[in-house]
Amino acid sequence: MNTDQSGTREAADVLNPRVGPLLVVISSISFGLLPLFSMWSESGGGAVEMRLGLRFLIGAMLLTGLALRERAPWPGGGRLAGLVVLGAGVYSAQSFCFFTALDRGTPSGLVSLLLYLYPVSVTLGAWLILRERLSASRWIAVALAMAGLVLTVWPMVSVMGRADGSGSTAIPGGMVGIGLGLFSGMAYAVYILVASRVVTRRTALTATAVVCWSAAAVFIGVAASRGHSLPSTVLGWTGVLALGVVGTAVAMGCFLAGSAWIGPVRASTISILEPVTTVVIGSLLLGEGFAAVQLAGGALILSGALMAGLPPGRSGRDGA
Repeated sequence: MNTDQSGTREAADVLNPRVGPLLVVISSISFGLLPLFSMWSESGGGAVEMRLGLRFLIGAMLLTGLALRERAPWPGGGRLAGLVVLGAGVYSAQSFCFFTALDRGTPSGLVSLLLYLYPVSVTLGAWLILRERLSASRWIAVALAMAGLVLTVWPMVSVMGRADGSGSTAIPGGMVGIGLGLFSGMAYAVYILVASRVVTRRTALTATAVVCWSAAAVFIGVAASRGHSLPSTVLGWTGVLALGVVGTAVAMGCFLAGSAWIGPVRASTISILEPVTTVVIGSLLLGEGFAAVQLAGGALILSGALMAGLPPGRSGRDGA
């Protein structure tokens, strides 16, 4: 009996270095497919609030089922209240801005890159709010990301400015999409900063389920109060199901499982595949294109995100 258990642990230890990164890769690709699934769901005629409500409802049910199967402990008291606020407020705002930017026609690769400014936003938030000291490499990461932001956004701003022949100074619709993408990244940074103080390793799975239930309640409540209808086509429902199953349950579940094996630092590094996936899918399936200067800007953003996620003086492993 003991020999079998020891052998099982040894086998698991051998597999861990391979399984952990693979799970995070699956998570990153799943998150990167969100814009494609959003386009499918939008084709069914459902408003963004209804689509997001269904997404989080499906994801919450699947994550809750997994948590019950694993007998994971549930947060309570102040932690539970904090998670409800995170889900109903911060994460809902982040998701609404991200998907609304996509609905406005902002290129999915651009929205994803703007979202991926969040590691730098977390770094600045830790400096401003948590009073953490930043190393030189962290400041370089911030500078790289800001330079990348200018290179990525400026060509689009320039084109929209030339396209507006009226001489009006009103903000073009595309600029609203860019603003929503930026706010989405900032909201996600707030979510991470607060969640790091509320979520424990033992309650990570159930905490994610609580966040999803809270977001689902907000979006479904708003959709019902406004009389929004359900998707009306097969492709629309396919998109909604894909958002809930692949873009929420699989993406979040695999990230949590992978992080438990390899630590959050390495997991965040591998997650750079997410915006790369979105850019590739946008180019191949959505007919989106990037200018060379925008690709260079995207590379700077990802480089800054990578540097921001690698604390100096530590190895890639997280032993906590």
